[in-house]
Amino acid sequence: MTFARIIILSFFITSVKAQFGGSVFPFLEIHPFMKLEVNTTNNKDIEFVFNNDQQLLNGVSLNNGLNVKIKSNRNWQLNVSSQGDFFVEQSNNSQLISATVLSIKKQTDAIYKNLSASPVILANGGRGSDKKSGNFFSLDLKATPGLDYEGGDYMLNLIFTLSPD
Repeated sequence: MTFARIIILSFFITSVKAQFGGSVFPFLEIHPFMKLEVNTTNNKDIEFVFNNDQQLLNGVSLNNGLNVKIKSNRNWQLNVSSQGDFFVEQSNNSQLISATVLSIKKQTDAIYKNLSASPVILANGGRGSDKKSGNFFSLDLKATPGLDYEGGDYMLNLIFTLSPD
């Protein structure tokens, strides 16, 4: 008996029509959104090994060493800088190696840009997901220390900054 009442009641509810007069004004509040992901290729550390004078003088390149993905609802600019003006020495000698020994470029660009504590522009782009052309790309790195530095292990922190353009 309860089942029959539910069906009848359900039929009654669906057959009732309401009337509404007036307008509805949906309001959207959209906040600026920007997300940057920078990852090493294959999640490996970036390491430059110099075995001979040619590598020290001409440099060692790491093509597609970093992958960049950007999601943004506004036009953007990507900058990079080093945390300081010098590599941090890891092998207990007091030698300072300038950050400018390391350079970087967007994989599709021809010219490398030397790194320093002052930001340099790497790329500009527009609104969209990281699937949009221009919002995902690779970066090439090159280290060219020359013969002026003693052997050892050195490290440099890179800072990537995504800002509105």
